[in-house]
Amino acid sequence: QAGATAQKQPALTLTNLQVAGVRFESVANTLAADTVRVAKLGVDATMDGNRLSLLNLVPASGPKSDKPVSVVVKSVELADGGVTFADRGTGVALALERVTAQLNGVSSDTSQPLAFQLSAGVKSGGQIGVRGSAVPANGTLQARVEATALALAPLQPLTARYASVKLAGGEAALAGTLNAGAKNAKLSF
Repeated sequence: QAGATAQKQPALTLTNLQVAGVRFESVANTLAADTVRVAKLGVDATMDGNRLSLLNLVPASGPKSDKPVSVVVKSVELADGGVTFADRGTGVALALERVTAQLNGVSSDTSQPLAFQLSAGVKSGGQIGVRGSAVPANGTLQARVEATALALAPLQPLTARYASVKLAGGEAALAGTLNAGAKNAKLSF
């Protein structure tokens, strides 16, 4: 049709958001919840240079409060999600489907550890799972990573940048640990 414009996919979509056990403690100025559940989540993200598109959803920080509200959620659960990600610099594109996740100990106090587990199917082939903990304030991460039947062909744009190799096909499997952000950061598989 003449004059028709392509509809842009939203960066973030939520379906059936449930929040249970909500309470506000006025003395501590704390908003707490037992559980936040999302039945379906969709994420469409791109990396353009050093800027992740999802950061555009985060509002600019306002004036500091003398007594800011702290937020604590015991458990955040995702039943079914999908994520698309494209790195415009490398040409690598990734789509995850059937994403399930659980975060425990979510807090606005980013010095507190956050436990997580995630599993997903990779649309181009394969399955990934990650389980561990992170401390957002200092960037530390400890995780067990497992992947099976990962298709290698989607990594061709990245491989071509560093080697004269063409990944026409193949699969990879891996299992190991990732420790990042600490003095002894390492990746071992």
